[in-house]
Amino acid sequence: MTDDTTRLLERLAETFPDRPAPLPELVRAAHEGRRRRTRRNVALAAGALVLAGTAGVAAQQFAPGGAERSPDRIADTAPDAPCDKQDPQPRSEPVPSGPDYPTNASGQTYGSARDNARQPDLIAAIGDCGRTGYIERDAFGEPPPWEPGAGGVAPRSTPVYESDGVTRIDTFTQSPGTTVADGVTDPPPPAGGADATDVEGDWTALIAGISSGGKEQYDTFRDVDLHVTFYRSSVQVHDGCRDLGAGYSLEDGAFALTTPFEIEYRSEPGCERSAPLTAILENVRHVTQSGPRTYLHLENFRIAVSLTPAG
Repeated sequence: MTDDTTRLLERLAETFPDRPAPLPELVRAAHEGRRRRTRRNVALAAGALVLAGTAGVAAQQFAPGGAERSPDRIADTAPDAPCDKQDPQPRSEPVPSGPDYPTNASGQTYGSARDNARQPDLIAAIGDCGRTGYIERDAFGEPPPWEPGAGGVAPRSTPVYESDGVTRIDTFTQSPGTTVADGVTDPPPPAGGADATDVEGDWTALIAGISSGGKEQYDTFRDVDLHVTFYRSSVQVHDGCRDLGAGYSLEDGAFALTTPFEIEYRSEPGCERSAPLTAILENVRHVTQSGPRTYLHLENFRIAVSLTPAG
């Protein structure tokens, strides 16, 4: 998943929790999921603010690598000061914006994250207490694979340093992720909820097909009023214009397709270009339930699609 894609999806979900999320971003995420199986990415949580010059943007994925911490580099403790992220503390020095980053005494580059570019070893961020500093680019490794019955994984934390990479001034904690849900003002995080054991029935989900303003082929789509029916070992999906059918299995929350999707096209009014939903559905790897809702979790993404009982 690209930095732009992840940032837009999670920013929309956090800023407008009562609105459906944009379908193009989910599609890009699903397509990117296939490539992620062959390359390692480092996922930093949404919710931190990475400083691009003087503007804050949500921290997402960065390329692995960079200087490793030496065991003899012992960080100072964070100063005793009020902890209030709503009132960020002034920066002690300007944040370099790159692409040519300065280097500290330990040989680490530091500065703000840049899209589609090599990231510095220390990435500018605002910590839990509102202090501006830097987190190590490889602070969060690839999240462990989900296991049935394991429950949610607690968000991880990492120190926030001054530009020297040694003096600790704050702590940065991952957010639990993003749930795509229509009509839900406070959806649970993707890792929340009990493992689903029975999803048989009719479900709906509304995903907005807005344009993200980019130039990619998956940029603009119509809204999709999704209807999903699970019956015995088959799943039927209708997006208003197409019927999709496949076989599936569900055991202790672990979801897998047993037969690929077959698509039947229909000629109905209002059937403008729509995203290939198979790109999303084929990447669902586990299912959880909380209250009346069911959540489809995409492989290796901290993203879940919320299904509401039909009727």
